[in-house]
Amino acid sequence: RENGRNYIGGIKTHESAGPGYCALFYDPTEPIYGPDGRYSESAELTINHPLAMLYGITSRSETNRMFGNMTLDYKIFSDLSAKVNVGFDNQAMRRDVYNSSITIRGNAANGYANIAELDRSNILFEYTMNYSKKLSDNQIVNVLGGVTYQNFIRRNFSAGTSGFPSDDLITDNLGLGSKANNVVTSEKEKNTLLSYLFRVNYSLHNFLLTGSVRADGSSRFGANNKYGYFPSFALGWKLSDENFIPEFFNTLKARASWGITGNQEIDNYLSLTTYTTGGTAILNGTPFTGTAPSRLSNPDLKWESTEQLNFGIDFGIFSGRINGSVDYFNKKTTDMLLDLPLPTSSGYSMIKKNVGSMKNYGIEFLINSTNINRGDFSWKSSVNFSALRNEVISLGDLTSIQRGYMQVVGGNTTIIKPGSPVDSYYGYNVIGLFRDQAEIDAWVQPTAKPGYPK
Repeated sequence: RENGRNYIGGIKTHESAGPGYCALFYDPTEPIYGPDGRYSESAELTINHPLAMLYGITSRSETNRMFGNMTLDYKIFSDLSAKVNVGFDNQAMRRDVYNSSITIRGNAANGYANIAELDRSNILFEYTMNYSKKLSDNQIVNVLGGVTYQNFIRRNFSAGTSGFPSDDLITDNLGLGSKANNVVTSEKEKNTLLSYLFRVNYSLHNFLLTGSVRADGSSRFGANNKYGYFPSFALGWKLSDENFIPEFFNTLKARASWGITGNQEIDNYLSLTTYTTGGTAILNGTPFTGTAPSRLSNPDLKWESTEQLNFGIDFGIFSGRINGSVDYFNKKTTDMLLDLPLPTSSGYSMIKKNVGSMKNYGIEFLINSTNINRGDFSWKSSVNFSALRNEVISLGDLTSIQRGYMQVVGGNTTIIKPGSPVDSYYGYNVIGLFRDQAEIDAWVQPTAKPGYPK
């Protein structure tokens, strides 16, 4: 069980802002208290006094969580075994927020209370069978196959109201508030994962070969694209066991691998049309509230795939006192899951689609060393270095996607564009300042004034 007092800020502005924003922008010439003994309110600003935010809003939370798992291993015969793993994770969270009459919003509403509850559950079931056989002194084969199932459920409930006769009971009795101001919402969503997996490990002398394939199904994708298929291969060579390698290396191993992985980290139900509260119509003097689509469905939504090629070397020298690795990787992601902007005439702002591709490539270098190890004193060091380059290759028919939002200033702040990294900072290049009106007249910013940026 976890109990918390929550930060009441966030990134909102004006009367909805937190104490940090208020302290930054509040009039510093205002006294702490007004003539009535309340925290002062500026006649020029719609911003709370910072202390009114700190002492006028109560926000507390409680989280109860229970999780665990049980595993059963069964040996069918000497070379074949089965394993069952069952796990669960349940969380129940509640947050109580009360905005008292000390604040601008609370004073205008005679207190505002809200209770929000969030429940999450995650159930996992895994069944695998493993076959391991020593074929000869230099040959070992290991085969694993299985199925996994995972179910996620998320439910939330929120109730709020205002118009309280007193601030004393905060959120302990919402019934005291005005029924005309009641706001109640609830939601439930669910998604499942079903996977089939197969892997073979084969070792021969100083070589190790691994091959695997997965079939992953997700409820988040369209009816014809639920499953994605992801193979991988890896080869390792223990060079330190070869006669032609100097004894200077106590360990030396070369690695190469290739594989494809999938990404399904998007919101639920994006492949379907979902509905929300629509407009209100008056029929025969009676108001009726309708429903309206909240998003455009995309039944063709499918897995995002990343293909990766990796080459690496692991080494150890000076009887293991210095160990390290060097890796080069090259990844290409296709069918990226992106929010594509739509014309406002469609009634929607965006749609989730698979579009375009990008690449990531770079190197990683790591060294671990034992510098001193004597008696009860030791000194060890670790040094690492990595370099990564990211580049968008294609966006299909689009030339770019602008996104991001900078609070207060407003506007798009990043851009996805072929030839540039994902979410590059996007804005004007300021190349100087206007010095006089003649310079403005010769430029393309007719509303500028001397001192404005070019």
